Amino acid sequence: MSGGDYTYFKLDKSRGKRVASELIGNYKGRIIVSDRYGAYQYLPDVNHQLCWAHLKRDFRRISEREGMAGRIGQGLLYAYGQLFSFWKEEFKQENSLCQKQRKRLRYFKYKLIKKLVAGSCCGEKKTMRTCSALLGAQQSLWRFFEVAGVPPTNNQAEQEIRPLVIAKKLTFGVQSERGARFTERIFTVVHSCRRQSKDVLNFITQAVTNYFSHQPPPALSN
Repeated sequence: MSGGDYTYFKLDKSRGKRVASELIGNYKGRIIVSDRYGAYQYLPDVNHQLCWAHLKRDFRRISEREGMAGRIGQGLLYAYGQLFSFWKEEFKQENSLCQKQRKRLRYFKYKLIKKLVAGSCCGEKKTMRTCSALLGAQQSLWRFFEVAGVPPTNNQAEQEIRPLVIAKKLTFGVQSERGARFTERIFTVVHSCRRQSKDVLNFITQAVTNYFSHQPPPALSN
């Protein structure tokens, strides 16, 4: 999990709802950006933003299918392109829209939803399943337009977790509960320090010194 000045790592044998809900905790007043993995489906739409980078991949997969499904996928990619061109040019910097811009946004939303409706009844099972799921969660598509500071993707978390994924592949993961807890904590410290422009070695040195001096650890905050 990553946001603002902090990144938190959690290693567990499961990726299920229990682990996700324990990690996220109290989501009220917060908006969680995630992919469409089932463990996050318990989040209410008002507290959930689906990652558009993952949606783009879904649309591209649909576009590579034959027949009607492929044409719908191409239309979804085109609608996606229009929507994000609008976001980058007219919303990203200001975080607000005038009446004319809101009208344009409604038009882009309409075009994308129209393609999803077509995909939900196109006859190709995978496309129908994906489009129907997105229609059922469509309120979670637009939170980045509605709430200032909410990103449209979870790219930050994806970038933060990549070094751990690579490390697991190179070292074949951890072999004990103690190893899992150490890995969680050291990656949390390193990545959070970097996000706060803190010297990682100095922070860890101070933490070890404080431990042996029976003092509280240094605070991982600005």
